[in-house]
Amino acid sequence: MTRRKQIALTLALVLATPTAANAKPGDPTVQSLLQECSAEEGSTDWFKCVGYIAGVSDIMGINGKLSATFGKDTYIKMSVISMCWDGEVPSYGARLQAFKNWAQNHPEEWSELSFVGVTHAMRETWPCKY
Repeated sequence: MTRRKQIALTLALVLATPTAANAKPGDPTVQSLLQECSAEEGSTDWFKCVGYIAGVSDIMGINGKLSATFGKDTYIKMSVISMCWDGEVPSYGARLQAFKNWAQNHPEEWSELSFVGVTHAMRETWPCKY
């Protein structure tokens, strides 16, 4: 394994370490992100939402590729923050819609941190099958 791959794997595993996901007052929640995502297309809130989902899901896609590269043990450790797809990379519009659909179907999760909702939505829509 090259030094570069070792660094990437180490970074990914550190980022995959579970942390407390309970939102505190003022933290971005699933509900607040859904509100931004439901704003008029092209508005500041809408762009903020798309950028947030793009950032989280891009990292999840990289983690999915790392999992595929390094095998099942790595996948097990990173499965919470990985997404995978066959063929073309899902568009940001598709990822936005996946989050909105998931959030609307899971109001019991609205008080969770926004990244929790995005990771759930992406994993459920584009699961990794290793």
